[in-house]
Amino acid sequence: PTGSNGPSGGLDYWPAGGMVDFDRDGRLDYLGPQWYAVITSPLLRNVTRGASDYITIRMDIPDEKNRNGIGATVRIYEAGKGGKKEALIGIKCISVSNGYSGGCPAEAHFGTPGHKKVDITITMPCDGNVYHVSKVSTKQLYTFKNQSP
Repeated sequence: PTGSNGPSGGLDYWPAGGMVDFDRDGRLDYLGPQWYAVITSPLLRNVTRGASDYITIRMDIPDEKNRNGIGATVRIYEAGKGGKKEALIGIKCISVSNGYSGGCPAEAHFGTPGHKKVDITITMPCDGNVYHVSKVSTKQLYTFKNQSP
């Protein structure tokens, strides 16, 4: 692949590849893990033009038994309209896997074209706490910390 550290001369097969924003520019990049140690695993940097509106949300709440929110449901809404069905922009589950033998950080990544701020609702698994925060700026990795449920 052009512009990567991947092998040249054809296609390869990476079923356990991970989609992660390695360079923290808001676009999901791809790492294709190689089976053979003698072949370099390609890291494909996403350089899509105009794909810079995003928010990535992670949790770090020491008072929660599940401080990183694995299994939590994250919803983002238009700013000032948190909880309103018609204002829902996206919904994701915080997970640490994304396919066959693939892992990823405990984060929820959303595209947010046209939104400078969003409201966030996080529902912890198993009828756990529900957290809200309003008018969070996009174009960032936002760490949700110590807010009261």
